[in-house]
Amino acid sequence: MTMSRARRKKQPDTISDESKEIIVHLSGYGRDGEAFGIHNGRTVYANYGIPGETVRILIRREDDTEFSGEVIEIIKESEHRRTPPCPHFGECGGCQLQHINYPFQLELKHKVVTEKIESIGHILGAKIMPTLPSQKEWNYRNHVRFTITREGKAGFNHRYTHKFVPVDNCHIADNWINTAKEALEKGAGGNHQFALRYGVNSGDSLILPALPNNDAGYETGQKFHTEKLYEIPFRVSAASFFQVNTPQAERIINLVREGLELQGTDVIVDAYAGVGTFAALLAPFVKKVVAIEESRAAILDAKQNLEQWPHIEIVEAKTEKALAEISAPIDGVILDPPRSGCDPAVLDTLESTRPRRIVYVSCDPETLARDLHQLVLNGFHLVNLQPIDMFPQTHHIETVATLSRMTQKDVLLASTSPRRQELISHLGLSIQTIVPNIDEETISTSGSPEEQAIEIAVAKAYSIAQDAKVGKIVSGDTMVILDDQIIGKPQNEKDAFSILQRLRNREHRVVTGIAVIDAQGEQVAIDAAVTTVKMRNYSDSEIEASIASGYAMDKAGAYAIQDSEFNFVSGFDGCPSNVVGLPLCKLARLLEQQGTRIRSIEQRSAEDNCSLCHSHYKTTS
Repeated sequence: MTMSRARRKKQPDTISDESKEIIVHLSGYGRDGEAFGIHNGRTVYANYGIPGETVRILIRREDDTEFSGEVIEIIKESEHRRTPPCPHFGECGGCQLQHINYPFQLELKHKVVTEKIESIGHILGAKIMPTLPSQKEWNYRNHVRFTITREGKAGFNHRYTHKFVPVDNCHIADNWINTAKEALEKGAGGNHQFALRYGVNSGDSLILPALPNNDAGYETGQKFHTEKLYEIPFRVSAASFFQVNTPQAERIINLVREGLELQGTDVIVDAYAGVGTFAALLAPFVKKVVAIEESRAAILDAKQNLEQWPHIEIVEAKTEKALAEISAPIDGVILDPPRSGCDPAVLDTLESTRPRRIVYVSCDPETLARDLHQLVLNGFHLVNLQPIDMFPQTHHIETVATLSRMTQKDVLLASTSPRRQELISHLGLSIQTIVPNIDEETISTSGSPEEQAIEIAVAKAYSIAQDAKVGKIVSGDTMVILDDQIIGKPQNEKDAFSILQRLRNREHRVVTGIAVIDAQGEQVAIDAAVTTVKMRNYSDSEIEASIASGYAMDKAGAYAIQDSEFNFVSGFDGCPSNVVGLPLCKLARLLEQQGTRIRSIEQRSAEDNCSLCHSHYKTTS
């Protein structure tokens, strides 16, 4: 399949100095809707590509680290590709994903949220729900701003050249907007732009600027229009923000209400209140709402929209200032900031006010991830994230994150290991996993393997404890010891093969150092576990199969005791969960030393004999 006229053939992975074309396999998806791959060590971003495809790209920009351009030929096509219904797709800059079937758009957006939470938020194992699809895949936008020519033709700007692209019908605009545009565009000539807003639930509209030559019967030049959410009317001025997908806006209201776990006596703060939608729709379920907003236009709208609820207090101020001045206890906070995210002062104030629940509504996964990282360090547990598709056919993603207040007994696991995340979950505690803020290669250690493992575990834990405000920080480090030499994770496949050959049909020791540090860094508890492991006499072909699976590459010793497929271990003496990466028996004792009770005294006596570890290590992968 091609997206332009056929071009002369070139060898893969070569660049033509004349036409700047390359062939590349696309392996990932970027935040702006482009797919990407690697070419000669540089990242290649390809608009209108799909991960999994091999494509020819016309390069439009390049520097020392990356290329960017657009797909001009599909060499290996994705099963998720479809023909875009809009004839202007690829020219108009409004949509980026019309060529991707809708279910896969939702998957890609989920992956973006996951990747940003992990890479920017440094939070691992977060509960991220499947993306909520839009009720309408097309014709959902209730607000569109058109560019208009002198001759009275409406359209948009080209994605690259910014030249005018005339558009007869916008496939993501509400049908009313398309009809009104067609009727009004001739009379709008002479203006640079004109904007149309439509109340999907109210039937009201706002058209700007005023069009004196309008003979199509539409009122224009209004100062505001009215839209309804759950039958409650909201005045929205031209300068005020309102969600462009009305049915999805109502779903967000439900998510916020559920996330706050309202009990009828709550005092909540709507920290970026806008025209008052959250405040109004939650007012019947709470004792008091403090609605904070700095936009004068939105404040005027909110005062009218909220006048029937005397228990809503409207504060016109910057959020960081108004929130800091609230002295009364707060049960819940709604954060719905602009794309730039929250001011750091807002996050610092939440640390001291410590509401029971926070619900954060974000239109930018990167700033959301940045702010969630700080909120976790400030003492809040990330309960879940719900991506919601407000903008089908585009790269934009809305996400609703719910957080709860942590206690001093809650645990932050400083680790990148999925095995440790799985193991510690069996202790029945409130756990948040966060990436240690330290490079292990820079940690200087000495002494026995046990002492070295403990030193590394302590360094990992301290890297989080120095910024954390609440809870216990847990960390571990695991080493494989053979012939008094420490064997770490394999550097490459050749190294993995060599390690497994050395371990074959022999005994070795596995040492894990663990550390538990309180958030203030004042209480430190450490320990180490040692397990002797006997490997069976497996074959070279079994080693090769294990390496080919990728399973061996991220583990010290290049194997896993819980691996049922390759099953390299023939026996062990000691704690099995220690070999997986975290001796639960010893960790439970350290946590209890710092006041975090794991189980009853009767069960604890069994843990002393490592039964807890034996019962759970086989379920860990």
